[in-house]
Amino acid sequence: MRARLPYKKNSLLIKLLAAFCAVILLLVSFNLIAYKFFSNRMQQEIIRYNNQNLKNTVERYDNHLQIIQGAVTRLFFNQKVLLLNELGNAEQFDPVNLVVEEIRDILRNDQLYLDNVMILFDKNGFVVEKNGPSQLNQMFSSYYVSPNYSPAFWRDQLQHTYRSKVFPQADFELPQSNSRGNFIPMLFKNKVNPDFYIAVLLDARQIFKAFHNSVNNRFYVADASGSVLFNSDHSIIQPDLLAQFKDGSNQLQLNDNYYFYYKSEASGLTYINVIPNTKIAEGITKLNLVLISLLLGAILISIAVSVVVSFKFNSPIQKIISSIRHTTPNGFLHSKIEEYNVLHDMINQMVKTNRDIEHDLNQKNSELQHLGYMNKLKDIYTSSNGPVGKNKPFYFVLFHLTMTPQLADLSSAEQAKAVYFLKEFIHTSLEDMFGEAVTLQVEKHQVLSLLFMEEENPGLLANLQQLKQLFDVDKAHCYWTIAVQPELHSFDEFGEVYKRTNEMVRQRELNGETQIITLWRPHNEFIWFLPSQEQEFVANLQAGQGQSVIALVTKLLLRMEKKEARAGQYLDFATEVVDKTVKTLAALNLDIRQLCGENSPRRMMEGFTDVQQYIRFFDHFLTDVVQGINQKREDRDWIVDFLQEYVQHHYNDDISLDLVADKLNLSSGYVSKYYKEKTGVNFSDFLNEFRIQKAKGLLQQSDYRIQEIAAQVGYLNVNSFIRMFRKVTGIPPGEYRRMNTFPESEPYGPSIQHDA
Repeated sequence: MRARLPYKKNSLLIKLLAAFCAVILLLVSFNLIAYKFFSNRMQQEIIRYNNQNLKNTVERYDNHLQIIQGAVTRLFFNQKVLLLNELGNAEQFDPVNLVVEEIRDILRNDQLYLDNVMILFDKNGFVVEKNGPSQLNQMFSSYYVSPNYSPAFWRDQLQHTYRSKVFPQADFELPQSNSRGNFIPMLFKNKVNPDFYIAVLLDARQIFKAFHNSVNNRFYVADASGSVLFNSDHSIIQPDLLAQFKDGSNQLQLNDNYYFYYKSEASGLTYINVIPNTKIAEGITKLNLVLISLLLGAILISIAVSVVVSFKFNSPIQKIISSIRHTTPNGFLHSKIEEYNVLHDMINQMVKTNRDIEHDLNQKNSELQHLGYMNKLKDIYTSSNGPVGKNKPFYFVLFHLTMTPQLADLSSAEQAKAVYFLKEFIHTSLEDMFGEAVTLQVEKHQVLSLLFMEEENPGLLANLQQLKQLFDVDKAHCYWTIAVQPELHSFDEFGEVYKRTNEMVRQRELNGETQIITLWRPHNEFIWFLPSQEQEFVANLQAGQGQSVIALVTKLLLRMEKKEARAGQYLDFATEVVDKTVKTLAALNLDIRQLCGENSPRRMMEGFTDVQQYIRFFDHFLTDVVQGINQKREDRDWIVDFLQEYVQHHYNDDISLDLVADKLNLSSGYVSKYYKEKTGVNFSDFLNEFRIQKAKGLLQQSDYRIQEIAAQVGYLNVNSFIRMFRKVTGIPPGEYRRMNTFPESEPYGPSIQHDA
């Protein structure tokens, strides 16, 4: 009997072993070559790593400075800050307290690493900060003391002109306790209000600890003039070091150190990280030892694994081959081993599933892209919160649809279908005109189109005019507001551009024509009602004086027409009138459900195209409301009448629920429950609101002191009066008196300018 080898030389096992050996030799050769090659580049990689670390640190610092700027600059437009600047003193307790609370709201964010926010006023040299008001000299000679920043320094900054500026770090002390810290002053100014500026004190150590992630702690921040703003370890940096930094390079080897630097375009600051050259050399040596050890280990492990895997792989394959040889060639695996049949069926099922998934993904690719745009539009953070779709410059065109009654009378489903077909029409038209375009529906009546272009298109507005002519064909059914800023934008501006374009839609003229809006203006609020007019409106409405209410609303609408108000401002005013009406009806315990449903007044008014439609609407609307109020008044009962008439005649006396209940020979509990059921409000709330209404009239029409007015309307304690006045009106009585000094000839502010 002849002896034979367990495996033929052409067997799968021999081939596998040979292949593994060849791969091992190839990998060894490759690793040797790669080791020789990368040993020369390790230092470059370490340098790149440090550069990247510094870049990350710079991004964090710059983003943090921008966040701080955004948080504090809104104080320039705070009405209380402007009032303090105009008055020039800190004795106005209410405005001061409100401003202090605004500052404390900013400082409550621990992630801003701010020690204090200060508003320094030129007039009378006073300061408002987190602990309240103070004089400038006292603040910086008693509470924030630093030899580098004397009171004269802070006073001198009022004479300089800049938008924002960062100053070198310094130690600030409280002389009695030495409890301050090391801060970086940062100053903000506004050319509109140059009589004051805002200073923040950044905690230098906390920011460094939070944002610097290098293993070496030698870190500097310098401004454009070369002054060192921050020094992490108090070491001295060479005065001419910044002059040796070259554009286009990010590191400099000098003596025994590597200087990694980065000049931020956003802030103009230069960030410097210092790494000793010995650390880089040590890192390279350690990395070489690790690579050699890994190479030797990989060779040994590869040989062992190749032998084991070859045997383990060959054995089941031989069994599979043996099983397949006994099956029929019909594409099915009829094996006695159930696992093989299951494996075959699973493979077929996986192939089918993969085909279905691929088909589904192809269908929904466009929807996913649109979802990405919507997330970006709504500023919704996702794990892939980067650019979506085409990362190219684009024009941002917003189409807002207004339906005429012919289309608005359709059902919601029919309206949705109509908007869908209009969106598809817009997309097809824009693709024909501009090529690359993405169109999606962002709201029920809003369509957004992004027109991607490499450079400015001077024919953009002309093409949109052509689209407007097409829309004008169907103006009997609907008309559009097309808002576009004729300049290219990037995805970093996505949310802000959408916000501005939405505001542009509201600036359309009040008519039934399709309009193209190309100019964005800052929001200009109208002051619809003077306080006296608001009181007149509510009082006449409660009294059922329909003609007086309609005349007042008509007067304000005609004044808006004279001031050339925009469509959005008409709608805001009309909504405010409806809201005040709803609140009055609710206070009178009347049914308001018909005013808040799907066919609410706002839905009706969105399609109005001229002032006369608003006038006619309010004529009918307020007439119906007044009829309901008068009907309610006719149904009043004698208990409610007695209680209200008693308050009207004795509001300045000491009135209690027990007193009025005793006069009715009823229990106080029964009277309280009865009044609440009939009127919808508690008796005590009615009494306080009536007294406050009387106090409002005295504040507007007399020079009585607050204490005297409190006594005249039934409050023996002036503090109780002030608390109740603030609860009912939202503001203290002194501020209410000041707010009711507007000249009636100009209740709407400056006139609105039309697009050029």
